[in-house]
Amino acid sequence: MKQRHRILRKNWRKDDQGAALVEFALVLPLLLLLLLATVEFGYAFRTHQILQNAVREGARFSALPGNEVSSLNPNATEAAVKKKVIDYCTSAHLNPVVTEAQITINQHFPINYSSATVDGVTGVQGSQITVDYPHNLLFGGAMLPISGSITLHAGVVFRNMY
Repeated sequence: MKQRHRILRKNWRKDDQGAALVEFALVLPLLLLLLLATVEFGYAFRTHQILQNAVREGARFSALPGNEVSSLNPNATEAAVKKKVIDYCTSAHLNPVVTEAQITINQHFPINYSSATVDGVTGVQGSQITVDYPHNLLFGGAMLPISGSITLHAGVVFRNMY
């Protein structure tokens, strides 16, 4: 009688191993979805950081003395500021490349001080650079309820030194 009880117990263990395989098959798609979403988010975050650093470089260049675009300074152009942004993105191997049409420049962005004055001035002007970049998703949005691309926005304002 004891022998038969051991055989039944042994068969029950075999069935348990099959249940673990079925559970794994049920959980695997969720794990893959989580992995793909993590990779997709990381790639988008990397692209946004490149764009943010590029506009920071462009705004720094735009805010330096001698780079104000005006009739008094014919050597300074918006194209030179945009080139700084595009060169940074190109050196970071951003694909597709950023175009001049995606970059906006405002060298007369008002920066207001609400609580204190700086050197007797209550407000100054800064250089605002923004980029709207269409980021293509790695997996084409197959796992997310969005299309194959999203628009990333990066912008910064530097106080003008002129």
